[in-house]
Amino acid sequence: MPTIIRAVALVGLAGVVGVGHSLTRERPIRLAGPAAVPTSPNDPGLPIDPDGGTTPAEIGTDTPAGDDPFEVYDPNAVMLMPAEDLLRAAVLDDMIRLGEAAELYDQGALFLDARHEDEYLDGHIAGAVWMPASEVFARASELLAHDPSMPVVIYCTGGSCDASHNTANRLLNYGPDLGLDFADIRIMGLGYDEWKRAGLPTSEDDG
Repeated sequence: MPTIIRAVALVGLAGVVGVGHSLTRERPIRLAGPAAVPTSPNDPGLPIDPDGGTTPAEIGTDTPAGDDPFEVYDPNAVMLMPAEDLLRAAVLDDMIRLGEAAELYDQGALFLDARHEDEYLDGHIAGAVWMPASEVFARASELLAHDPSMPVVIYCTGGSCDASHNTANRLLNYGPDLGLDFADIRIMGLGYDEWKRAGLPTSEDDG
């Protein structure tokens, strides 16, 4: 009899453990702490904004073929798009289209170039200030003269490039301590090449 009782008890315990495991495995695992935050290859140690930043591996993997390039971002469609259509081309979430960026440019918005310095020197949006994330602390004084109530537009090469997000994150996180309290920071969804192709003002216009 004791053997039968022990057997029944073990069966009952196994059932409880099985139910508990089935409930637990359906719950998503959440990692906490710095190790769980992705970092940017352009600025090691700088977190990518989970609501805005996008890693290269995430780009182009969920764009169904044949979607309207004015509604769904498609880097291949952008490459082949006529210059006159670039202003309306779709961009990734939380970014602004080229047409909106051009309107802000005409209104006097501050443009920041987050690309590598050699790319900036080869050509940039007219009046843009070179400001990759790694230079924000060292060059913050160059931005003090700009009206903090005016929009700030940050650009890089567009699409999967996260350099713009890195600069934006650094300005948002550390800007107030540096005297840079910009109220409206936006990311341009397309890059400098598309800006130039669209015939918009660049530093190369006078060259």
